[in-house]
Amino acid sequence: MFELIGKRSNFLSDKALKLLIYLAAIMIIGTTVLTQILLQTGGGVRDEPIDLSDQVPDMFDSLVIFPDGLPGWISSGGVFPPENLIFNIGLKIGGILYIIIGLEVFLRTNSKLISSSGKEKKYNSISLLCTTLAGLNLFMLTFFPMDKSLIFHLICAFSIFIPVVIWTFTLFYSRKNIDAEMKFRNYNLNSIRKNIAYLCLFSFLLMVFGNHRIAGISVVGSVIGEWGLMFTSQLQVLTFIPILGKNK
Repeated sequence: MFELIGKRSNFLSDKALKLLIYLAAIMIIGTTVLTQILLQTGGGVRDEPIDLSDQVPDMFDSLVIFPDGLPGWISSGGVFPPENLIFNIGLKIGGILYIIIGLEVFLRTNSKLISSSGKEKKYNSISLLCTTLAGLNLFMLTFFPMDKSLIFHLICAFSIFIPVVIWTFTLFYSRKNIDAEMKFRNYNLNSIRKNIAYLCLFSFLLMVFGNHRIAGISVVGSVIGEWGLMFTSQLQVLTFIPILGKNK
């Protein structure tokens, strides 16, 4: 499949790709921030205790009982109306856009790799796989709200988180030589991507182990980790903007 796709160098113009990248970032960031604002300020049922223990084995009961309402996780914005409507539409569009962007970045990167760039080509193929998985699961996540289908929701969520973390590294490694001389505001683009990738990994680990019920840390740590992962992954996507029209 990769070989058939790889015969193309691109489907989109630089202008179209730039527009899609900005649009995807706006959809993801705008959707998650707006729904979170509505969740935190809406009051009513949002502030009431929520018990999801009927959806998990007994040994995990304490992890899914929230006496003060749902924490500020991104997914919490997809539970109550009207914010869940915005959540569902925004993430569906975002998921589709990232599949398209991932394919376009794969093609452009592949076309610039020479025949001896074996490792880079493997990293590029992994990047395509990761963006496809993340985009598809971002789309599917909206069909499994955490209050009704918690297990499937978590499967979709981690099928986004893990590929995204891997992608931040594979994008860096696949384009390391291609963008070696590229700079953004006098900073080397490769260094920016590498630092973003490490921040993304740190955010993921904080999200996983920052829950006070697991690690003795406030749940705020887990929430900060998830939001950090979202923002850093968006920054990594945006690092493709400076090379459009320049890396011919």
